[in-house]
Amino acid sequence: MSALQAMALSTTDFESNNYIQAWGQLKLVTTPNSRENKVQLADKNGKAVQLRGWSTHGYQWPTARVFFDKEDDFNGMKLLGANVVRLACYVSTEENSQLTASAWNNTKTWVKNAITWCEKLGLYAIVDYHVLKPGNPSQYLLAANNNKIREKAETFFADISTFVKENGYHHVLYEICNEPNPNISWTVISNYTQVIFPIIAENDPHAVVIVGTPNWCQYLDRAERNKLTHETLQIMYTFHYYACSHYGFLNSQFTDETLESIPVFATEWNDTDNTGKGKCADIPPSTHAANFLTRCNNDDTQRVSWTAWSWSKVEKEYNENGENEDRTSSSWKNSTPSNGTGYTKENLSPTGLMIYEELQKNHINYETGNSVESTASAAFSIYPNPAKDGNFQVTLPVNETVLLSISNLQGQTVYSTVIENGSASINTELEAGVYIVSVKSENGLKTKKLVIK
Repeated sequence: MSALQAMALSTTDFESNNYIQAWGQLKLVTTPNSRENKVQLADKNGKAVQLRGWSTHGYQWPTARVFFDKEDDFNGMKLLGANVVRLACYVSTEENSQLTASAWNNTKTWVKNAITWCEKLGLYAIVDYHVLKPGNPSQYLLAANNNKIREKAETFFADISTFVKENGYHHVLYEICNEPNPNISWTVISNYTQVIFPIIAENDPHAVVIVGTPNWCQYLDRAERNKLTHETLQIMYTFHYYACSHYGFLNSQFTDETLESIPVFATEWNDTDNTGKGKCADIPPSTHAANFLTRCNNDDTQRVSWTAWSWSKVEKEYNENGENEDRTSSSWKNSTPSNGTGYTKENLSPTGLMIYEELQKNHINYETGNSVESTASAAFSIYPNPAKDGNFQVTLPVNETVLLSISNLQGQTVYSTVIENGSASINTELEAGVYIVSVKSENGLKTKKLVIK
């Protein structure tokens, strides 16, 4: 058996796969439409890969951690199609009062154990330093002297990256600030990265580092306008998408143009609201999670890697109104055994089943390591843009029949038409503002931002 055959990955027998051996140290490369921008996550040979899997919940919650405190739990994710696990590491007592000094030590031990379990199973691991409350990354630095942070970011990443180096691991990605809050500027985040980047690079110089974006990881345009750089680290940016709450951002931030400009990793998503509870109601169908996933799978821009929230069981939690609601973003029914034997399709919650079915789809030709052939519609052009009085010309690179639709930033379709001959003059009566133009054919979906004066 040749070395290539030995590393071949199966699209059906997930248990036999070792993604780390097949792909090695990940890096960023360009795509057909990204020009000089290195936006696509790739294997050691520069072939496109897409990491897909689950995020854990927080380890300090006893009823949650029984689903991810054993190697068998991680193997359960692998058997269902995951090739990556995100380790959600809460570090602030403001976020959870149960995070005592002892609980933090246990959490840190778990993180290192989980990194080792992932390596044994051939899975990639994301270490998530869970910035949420407080939502300002600078408050997690030593200079802030914030006694609510169990371990400051400098010390944490120095320790984890040293552990990675000492064990010769090459499968760890670092998510350095989970969800900067709405009032936190990109400058604050950028200044934080300048402290953390050198610490990681000293021990793991070619690692993938994922940086949170403002407004709980929705404002990708801030990163797009002021990209971060480092000599060796592979820098990506975070996008979080909870469809019931964030539908407006799918078409205003998670656009083809943005994905052709910066590398994005969606480290949290689900078809719920941003609390992990509730069901989607009265939001445009075009903004449900299925459409988010369609955009993740576009070879012309980039195959966006993702981890879904979360690998835990459905439990009751109190919402802001004091009502006891199911945590519907959890992937396992409340009745699922926690001994590692219950990870079957029958025990999946509705959102868990949605994630499972997505993982079964063959988005990567694992047998060769190559990305699948591009089937999405090639890029189209809009002229002029900005457009005056809502009138502009759309030109397609090939002569095909497509459905053109225009939506506002709330995801509502405000105009649609069919283009049959490769180009069309579009005459609308839309008010001045920013819109998203989508072109959909039997081969895929492309989007562009349109400004009407």
